[in-house]
Amino acid sequence: MADLRAKNGYRQPWGVKYWELDNETYRWFTADEYAKAAVTYARAMKAVDPAIKIGLVTYGRFRPQVAALLDAAGRDIDFLADRTDSEEGLDTILKIMRDYNARNGRRLFYANTEWLPRETVERQRADNAIIGISRAELWDRMSRWRTGLVVLSNMMSWQRRGGDVAWVNFNNLSNTHAQSAIETPKEGAFPTACGVAMATIAGSPAAWPLRIEGYESKVADEFQVQAAWDLARKRLVLYVFNRTATRREAVFDLSELRREFRRETISTTTADGPQARNTLEQPGAVRRQTHPVTSVKVRDEYRAAVNPWSFVEIILE
Repeated sequence: MADLRAKNGYRQPWGVKYWELDNETYRWFTADEYAKAAVTYARAMKAVDPAIKIGLVTYGRFRPQVAALLDAAGRDIDFLADRTDSEEGLDTILKIMRDYNARNGRRLFYANTEWLPRETVERQRADNAIIGISRAELWDRMSRWRTGLVVLSNMMSWQRRGGDVAWVNFNNLSNTHAQSAIETPKEGAFPTACGVAMATIAGSPAAWPLRIEGYESKVADEFQVQAAWDLARKRLVLYVFNRTATRREAVFDLSELRREFRRETISTTTADGPQARNTLEQPGAVRRQTHPVTSVKVRDEYRAAVNPWSFVEIILE
């Protein structure tokens, strides 16, 4: 494969950092067999490049045996290559990982390597069990802003887990019947509703999520908020998520931060309703707009009014 890459004009390696040790390995390995193979391959790969990060498959039929997999292979891998599609499943596997790290002095992290919005997955499974679902129907569901909002609520959930969750890989990048970030028919290209949502989070400076005293949100909440510092802990990033048909207001008590903010930048990701979707003819039906920077004087309280079916990011500095 390296020779083929060079033949096609790319002589230098791509420098891929993260490697999941194969795909759905539970189909042909027992957990014990897989753990032994993972150790063998991880050691061989790191002998070539010690800087790479190795992911251990922890989904599918391996899920009930994650603790045993880690006991057998945890010292030779770097992250859990998982595909959890529920908040409860995420917390369950994070507890196993944290317990292992605490016992063994490791810093393994979690990554979701092939994720679909949970609400759509559940509907698809139910429909397949009862009446089946066509590709056209799946495209229709995945392309709507309602699914883009599911993406945003899940991204907020993963952010709340801090550094335990390093990254999430949306399935897929392009051209899988709206199960993608970008559609590229021969006539042109446009971002899907999910793609706009992913770009919103990917471009956010939020880095250090904050606990909000007396408040706890869940991925299923139709209205929720979040706060984080940027990487340098100089800018405060506020999220307000409104998956309802009414305009809502969020009030943040910032008094405990003991800091005054003088500038405000507001970005809104929205559509006219949950059934809106981008097309070649209307590539901006689901859209993100960043408003001009505004001078403010904010210290103890910040109020944010959010339109229906919208996600708002406020950056205070």
